[in-house]
Amino acid sequence: MSHRLRTFYLLIVFFCCMSLAGHAAGATASDDNTKARAVATLDDLESFQKYVDAISPTDLTDLPVGLKKKFGTATVTIGVSQAKFLPAYTQLTVFCKLALPQNDPETNKPKELYFGADNIKLSHGGGLIGDARLYLLQDVVIPFGSNSFSVTLKGTKNLKVPDPQSETYAVFNCNGIQEIGLSADVLFSKNMLVPLNQNLEPDSTQQVKGSFKTTITDWNDILAEFSLQPFAVKGLEKFAISADKAVVDLSDTRNSTGVVFPAGYSNIVPGQAALWRGVYVNKLKVTLPPEFMKRGSSERVSFEANQLLIDNAGLTGNFAASGLLPEGSASGWPFSVDKFFINVEASKLTGGGFDGRIQLPVSKGESDNSCRGGVAY
Repeated sequence: MSHRLRTFYLLIVFFCCMSLAGHAAGATASDDNTKARAVATLDDLESFQKYVDAISPTDLTDLPVGLKKKFGTATVTIGVSQAKFLPAYTQLTVFCKLALPQNDPETNKPKELYFGADNIKLSHGGGLIGDARLYLLQDVVIPFGSNSFSVTLKGTKNLKVPDPQSETYAVFNCNGIQEIGLSADVLFSKNMLVPLNQNLEPDSTQQVKGSFKTTITDWNDILAEFSLQPFAVKGLEKFAISADKAVVDLSDTRNSTGVVFPAGYSNIVPGQAALWRGVYVNKLKVTLPPEFMKRGSSERVSFEANQLLIDNAGLTGNFAASGLLPEGSASGWPFSVDKFFINVEASKLTGGGFDGRIQLPVSKGESDNSCRGGVAY
């Protein structure tokens, strides 16, 4: 191949690659611009106050047009930005904004969720055709305390081909939003909880996380169950905690069944416990450090416990057990743990201790060679 032909060939390859890269970048930019389109549509709707009671075909001659409704106690704004008139129906592009009661820490204004869809079908006689769902346009993180936990709502990855099984959506009709299907992760601060691997050892590469899916009809009434991986409180990494089921409580009207707040708990409003928001674990297992092992066994000792709370103040729980370790070994010295307790409030150790017996090596023939002792904090 001559030098000129080789140069010409390389130029063709270069421009083809640039064309493909530009196409890919354009697709990403288009996805990123979807929220900007939604914001612009709903801002225009608010500026011109072009609201109707219910969307009908006769309202589509001058766009945008939309609704301002309530979803429970939250305000919902819905706007139609485009209408394509087809023989069998009208295809709509619809955007929706839901103003949350939680403030955005960056703006100190109510956090807003934006939903959208560009394939909503409206019959010529009025009324929607088929499944009308608006999908969350991007992931949204809602924090609950700077060092506690956050809820990440999963947005759509492709508005053209959304996935209702793994993405957050709103069910829409001509009168407003009927329900919202949540797909979310609950992530706990690394400054509060430490994830543990299958050997119950700290894993600094991960973050304690749970996931849930639920359907709601009021943003201020969310109760959802999820499972948790083994974890430990930061600073108490040798005490492993396992919980098969946890409940995230974001409801202003009720608490999870069975929830009990410690006496004098300062992070609830007296007489208004239903307003508490956080994560509640009813039943859990606490595994003691490796130093507490049964004699002749490599299995760590554990016990069942109840009532663990995680909220914007941190983690709170009081755990105790008796008759925990009848026969243990401390460097070859037999010992027992008859009682054990540990108290944590707002992620700080407020008390702990154990009581038991230890057998001392004494001269041969000594009959009483054990003594009772205890440690408390």
